[in-house]
Amino acid sequence: MSGTKMHGHPLVRGWLLLLGAVIVAAGLLFTIGGVKLVGLGGSPYFLIAGIALFGAGILIMLRRAGGAWLFGAILLLTLCWALWEVGFSFWPLISRLLAFGVGATVVSLSYPL
Repeated sequence: MSGTKMHGHPLVRGWLLLLGAVIVAAGLLFTIGGVKLVGLGGSPYFLIAGIALFGAGILIMLRRAGGAWLFGAILLLTLCWALWEVGFSFWPLISRLLAFGVGATVVSLSYPL
């Protein structure tokens, strides 16, 4: 299909709906866990990131480029937060960044859609 636009193709729409739904689910889990963590006197990071992930997922489901940009912003803020919290200690850092890195890879590869 070179030279044609695939934006409206059913597979593209289905993929973006699935990807967005997974990110929405992650956002809900982060939000729920973040509320519990804040209640215990912990960091509000997970609550804020969860709300932002929820929004990014909704935008991706709606096939809006802003969803990918919001996910990228969350990744950058997560990187800053993780470095502030644990420095350059490999295992604590990778445990905070791996899932976001995988998610960002999938989102960025899906961006042209």
